Amino acid sequence: VVLDLCYKYFGSDMYVGYIHIPGNTHEECDNYVFEVVEKYLGDTRRLMYMKREKVKVRGREVTDFFEVIRYYGIPMNWRNRWCMTLFKFDVLKQVPPTYVFIAGAKQSDTNWRRLYLNATFDGFMRSWIHRHVSLELIYDWSKEHVKEYIKQNNLKVNPLYDKIGHSGNCMFCPAYLTSVDRILAYLNRLEKWCR
Repeated sequence: VVLDLCYKYFGSDMYVGYIHIPGNTHEECDNYVFEVVEKYLGDTRRLMYMKREKVKVRGREVTDFFEVIRYYGIPMNWRNRWCMTLFKFDVLKQVPPTYVFIAGAKQSDTNWRRLYLNATFDGFMRSWIHRHVSLELIYDWSKEHVKEYIKQNNLKVNPLYDKIGHSGNCMFCPAYLTSVDRILAYLNRLEKWCR
């Protein structure tokens, strides 16, 4: 949705950033991103495909998300979201700080956004973590707004939404895992899909 909105304003004069999480991003998610960028920009040279190659943990270089879990534990809540820092924020530091991000975060995505950010949010997020300003284009949209825009504009949806209920960028995501029961239900759904 955000790429479609940006394309309507900027045309193909933009870059698209995408972060792959080694060991945790589904291959179909990567394929979908490449396909969509090709559609809008004509080729994938303007795709900033980023990923953290190695994470240093206790003097050892680790390359896979699940290997890192062995050291830090499951990132269960927003206070312990080491995965965001190691695999996203640290990667975003590679992008020049003069770039402005246009992102698709919505307040309805997480309780933290809904409860804490909403009081001070003015359409922009300024992050001291990754040094950028981010325009959150659809921040106040609900899931229904997003679905309606997709329907009205005949946009192709990432096929993983139908298969597993989310994009597959972070297959094992703490945003969905707020309790042991939810973790087990989530893993059960993934196991059934993988069969």
